[in-house]
Amino acid sequence: MVVTGPVEANEKRINGIESYEVQSVNRLVRGVMMRGQRLNLSIRADHFAGIGDFYLFGLVLDEFFSEYAGMNSFTQLNTTNSNTGED
Repeated sequence: MVVTGPVEANEKRINGIESYEVQSVNRLVRGVMMRGQRLNLSIRADHFAGIGDFYLFGLVLDEFFSEYAGMNSFTQLNTTNSNTGED
């Protein structure tokens, strides 16, 4: 895919998501047990301009998912570079 503009670049980033897994988790926050979801994403780093682009994409997704978490719950996003296996 030849990237010619911002729309194509964003499509390439989204197409870089290879797999995802969602797990229910519990966490102790200020003495109170909270329920949340851990989202594990496997992403191809070669779909990004560089490591900074990959990191920024993860930050944007983390903020997006946290906006849709229910009250008194949380989300935890873990990204893995599927090319190298690094978290």
